[in-house]
Amino acid sequence: MKLHELIMMLCERLELMDPQLLRRARASWNPGCGTLDGNLAGQLLDRIKIVLPSIDDDLKRNAYNEIADAEGLDRIEEAEVDFDLSIYESLLDPVIDMLMEEAGGKLQ
Repeated sequence: MKLHELIMMLCERLELMDPQLLRRARASWNPGCGTLDGNLAGQLLDRIKIVLPSIDDDLKRNAYNEIADAEGLDRIEEAEVDFDLSIYESLLDPVIDMLMEEAGGKLQ
């Protein structure tokens, strides 16, 4: 599963980039309704956008296509390049899920 690999990589890099943001996000997590402070989610999204260009395009493409297949979205074709801006938002929820699981918050 390339999506899991990509999300793990993003979480590791986000932890290195801004550990304080991740601590604040984990502290604001509401496991009862699965919500995160919107401002913190926006900051995480900004960091994802910054980190994505440093990750291999094939990994990003294959990972995103797993999301696309599951949600009935258009896939990213092999010839497409510079697609980070069209996929980074779709990675936020899986990143939040993994970060909160690592923090011991079981998701519904």
